[in-house]
Amino acid sequence: MKVTVVHWFPLEQFPPVQNLLHVLGGQGQIELSCLTTANDRGYPDFFVAGCRILRRRFPGSRLSRLSRLWLFLSFPICVFLRLVWLKPDVVIYLEPHSAPGVFLYATLNPLCRIFIHYHEYRELSHYRERGNFVARIAHWLERHGLYQRAEWISHTNADRVSMFLEDVPAVASAKMRVMPNYPPAAWAAGEAVEWPAEGEPLRLFYAGAASFRDTWIREVCDWVLRQPASDVTLDLMINNSDQVTREWLESIRCDQIAVNTQGVDYSELPRLLRRYHVGLILYRGTTRNYIYNAPNKLFETLICGLDVWYPSCMSGVRPYQREDVVPRVLETDFEHLEELDLKFRRNRGDLVRRPWTLSCEVPVGELLQKVLGAAL
Repeated sequence: MKVTVVHWFPLEQFPPVQNLLHVLGGQGQIELSCLTTANDRGYPDFFVAGCRILRRRFPGSRLSRLSRLWLFLSFPICVFLRLVWLKPDVVIYLEPHSAPGVFLYATLNPLCRIFIHYHEYRELSHYRERGNFVARIAHWLERHGLYQRAEWISHTNADRVSMFLEDVPAVASAKMRVMPNYPPAAWAAGEAVEWPAEGEPLRLFYAGAASFRDTWIREVCDWVLRQPASDVTLDLMINNSDQVTREWLESIRCDQIAVNTQGVDYSELPRLLRRYHVGLILYRGTTRNYIYNAPNKLFETLICGLDVWYPSCMSGVRPYQREDVVPRVLETDFEHLEELDLKFRRNRGDLVRRPWTLSCEVPVGELLQKVLGAAL
């Protein structure tokens, strides 16, 4: 069976689609290809055995406005032509930006089966905002053709599925699935660093994007600097930030906070995480998308044995909260960190260890069975 994944954004910036391709690429029943764009942030190119990856240039901010417009408009045509050439039996596309080329191919090939997955939930108002013209057209095509054709439409959690159905009530709920952002099962191998003894610092870690507007990065750094170095340290691996935030982070000069603004390759993350005790989730919850978000870093941190501190505003993480087993998931008021009971956070006591075991192979396996179902 020929399966093509269409992913408008560069694969290097989206670990969940990397995991999706790894699982699908390991199946002997599938001839897998992926149509995407080339990353423009200097990351090592992602590749996976068993998958042919075809890239087009991404319209990054460093290009001229005319060049960016051309790349935006030509990507759907390029996807369409490559789909005609590849002749896939199944197309899996992620995010509305990937939809136009798929719509054209689905119109030409009525036998092609369509599967859709969303990394994010987008409110309907998002499509009307200035600068989202391409996404607005793409979503119109989804509502007027692709949703009816799709056999599977998934979001990362049940809250997002419910909000999607509220926005698009014409979609049959039977098509909807939940496909969480779990990491690979291989990440469970290995031991976490020993929990700190008295006099040793609790080592905090954050990897991801940072901005004063969308994250609690300033608050957590200020709080760490007010603590004794023997109590807590913080390492930051920032892969995306605005200039003001980046300059502020780079101005921090102390041994207690280490700042890396080059980010970290996803394949290195499990080895790196095991050096720490606590993984931070710092989103402010400025949109419904982030409020009802259980991000991949939650599960990546848990599977490596670290405690997780997450902000009170993130309702999507709250179902995973746990204080009575290790690793813990602890709600944290990052706006009032001076009230945090660090002594409690440092003390795991005799809590029972309950390792996180859920991996991406489970939900992607359900997708795979649906894809292969018609061929079995």
